[in-house]
Amino acid sequence: LYTNPQHICHDCSSGPCDLKAGKGKCGLGLEAYQGRLSLRLACKGARAQVMEARELLECAMKEFGREQEVSYGERHDIADHALCIGQLTGKYATTVGDLERVMGYIESQLNKLTLAGYSGVGEAFDFECMAFHLGSVLLAAQEVSELLKVSCFGLQNSAQHDKLEMRT
Repeated sequence: LYTNPQHICHDCSSGPCDLKAGKGKCGLGLEAYQGRLSLRLACKGARAQVMEARELLECAMKEFGREQEVSYGERHDIADHALCIGQLTGKYATTVGDLERVMGYIESQLNKLTLAGYSGVGEAFDFECMAFHLGSVLLAAQEVSELLKVSCFGLQNSAQHDKLEMRT
């Protein structure tokens, strides 16, 4: 259910089209247009997080080099090390250079999804599926940021400490 729907589409050179009356000149219907707008807003929200992850990565590469190891800590099992990155890309990052390749994938997906938010065609369900995929991409970008903060910039987490050291 899309609340406060926009009925006039100005996205292409064929328009503007009033989607209340039916499909637009490009074939996009009202529900699909609302899905496309929803994807567009999701991309806009994710962009800041992706840009922050890229900025941290550039700083880490400059300061520590591509071969700097990344980890959440010695008490963090490798099986769940960078879980979002592993599930999304099928690769488990162990160095800053690996994270650079992951960021390349994340940025390419954000670009494709943003383009779909402005010129994509399909049904509302298709755009909502893209927005769900964007959520996975965003989680991977946030994980890149966290790995860099812990591995390169001294952010502390529980995997770096013995359980007996931590206060309750």
